[in-house]
Amino acid sequence: MFQRIGFRHALATAQLLFYLAVMIPYEYQLYEMRHPVAGNKNDVGWDPSEFGAPEWVQACAIVNAPAVIVFGGLERFVPAQLSWIVVAFIAAGVFLQWYLVGLWRDRSAGLTSRESRTQPSRVGLIFVWIGLVVSGVSALLAIAAQVFYFESSNSFLISLTIWCGFFAAFLLAQLRGRGTTDSGGSILKI
Repeated sequence: MFQRIGFRHALATAQLLFYLAVMIPYEYQLYEMRHPVAGNKNDVGWDPSEFGAPEWVQACAIVNAPAVIVFGGLERFVPAQLSWIVVAFIAAGVFLQWYLVGLWRDRSAGLTSRESRTQPSRVGLIFVWIGLVVSGVSALLAIAAQVFYFESSNSFLISLTIWCGFFAAFLLAQLRGRGTTDSGGSILKI
């Protein structure tokens, strides 16, 4: 029974639960800060939103950087009362992101059946090349922003660069035809 679950399902589900366990309480805190109860005064004397997100929320964003980047921009177009929609889209992106990482691991370990693997079509190859160019440019922009714009270390940009490198390596393996490895491969082989 557990052999059919695969690493792709387990990893994606675990990361989704981690994301939801971190972000649901944080969104609730943000809502309470934006909409204080009548008569309840801020006794601390400073606005907690000025100092940014807590470390555990930042760590969650760093681990899930691609999904946060892709779907986090929706926050500009959604009113603050509907911020849960953005969280739901990011959660879907988190699941997809970690599903693909798990799928890569399952394929490199030879845990997927040969019948399910197909060579990409011409349109698929175009998308692979576009993804390769976008991931390379994104990594270079993240490095440039880290070096030239930020005075201190920005772990989110470092994480984004690592994710772009992983994605580029995955796409290069697809182009080289190594996306269809034989069984018995190493889990570290791309």
